[in-house]
Amino acid sequence: ETTSRAKHVEQQFMEWMLRGDTRPGTSINELELARQFGVATNGIREFLIRFSRFGLLEKRPNTGWLFKGFTEDFALELFEIRVMFELRSAHLFSRQADTSP
Repeated sequence: ETTSRAKHVEQQFMEWMLRGDTRPGTSINELELARQFGVATNGIREFLIRFSRFGLLEKRPNTGWLFKGFTEDFALELFEIRVMFELRSAHLFSRQADTSP
């Protein structure tokens, strides 16, 4: 095995999300995922905690995790970030010297 445990969990989770029937409101159980992916539950928990910062998952007390989905608010936030990056890039590009490759 040449991939780290964290990378393995990430790959398995992304495939599970893409190939499964995961819709907004889907409950995510750490133990079930750990069994399905062949890893310890703490590896799943660590990944879900890191992944939750994107706003697509929410930890529910005593019930596990909730997949919130790709909401309109999430899409608007991504759009705002993209505009910010593109405007900054265009500004920096316009300040390049004429001789710049």
